[in-house]
Amino acid sequence: MTEPSELKRLTDDLKYLNRMNFREFADTLFPNATPDYLTLKWNLFTADKLSFIWSCSTDKIQLICDYLKGEMNE
Repeated sequence: MTEPSELKRLTDDLKYLNRMNFREFADTLFPNATPDYLTLKWNLFTADKLSFIWSCSTDKIQLICDYLKGEMNE
């Protein structure tokens, strides 16, 4: 079971995703995506970060974690 303090820390970490612009999004998560697919994913990402994360595969979630670690260390 997730503790309230743990959930708070996780959501605080996710705030760093708001720094990601379209180019970083494309280069980091979908470097080989077709424009149509990339647009669909970007629209979901900008509209609802949690739903976007739920739609991701484990390898994409790892890339998101790596991005967050880099942002938090700046």
